Amino acid sequence: MYIPPYYELKDPEIIREIIVRNGFGLLVTDRQATHLAFTVETDEQHRIELTGHMARNNPQALQLGTQALAIFQGPHGYISPKLYTRHNSVPTWNYVAVHCYGIAEMLPDHEHFSVVEELIQAHEPDFISRWQSLPDAYRDGLSKGIVAFRMKVEKIEAKLKLSQDRSKEERENIIRHLRASGHSSDHDLADWMERVL
Repeated sequence: MYIPPYYELKDPEIIREIIVRNGFGLLVTDRQATHLAFTVETDEQHRIELTGHMARNNPQALQLGTQALAIFQGPHGYISPKLYTRHNSVPTWNYVAVHCYGIAEMLPDHEHFSVVEELIQAHEPDFISRWQSLPDAYRDGLSKGIVAFRMKVEKIEAKLKLSQDRSKEERENIIRHLRASGHSSDHDLADWMERVL
């Protein structure tokens, strides 16, 4: 990902927050891409580990064990040049994005349930007891239809393109415009601009 220095994000806590809040990411391998729900864990050194699962019949499952890229897209939105004080300006797009690189290792079949349970625990912890009470035959059937993977992230690229190159007045104009929008994603983008800038 191309990242000019003034757009680069290095804070590991904020990077983790972006991944958690936008956990429906895109797993990219050689000529394959799949939209998937991810869970994330970090250790004391802020190293990130991602887990997920996909349909066993997905052709990308055959590429697990190779280099992969997981992309997490935060809020984004169109920024009109009419919000700038300088006449010679053009439209742009503000956004929040994180790219995670590593090997997506396929997990053994007996670990599939734990990956599914991590996802349930992250999004609907009250459902975990019901999940665990489902008949074994039913859960085994589900398990045979998926492959789970774990990806130890070796490299992270994170970008906050939030009009850092514009004046304070222009940024305030953009935030006001985003707040007046009828789209919740524009409000989220305004939150990021206020927080970061």
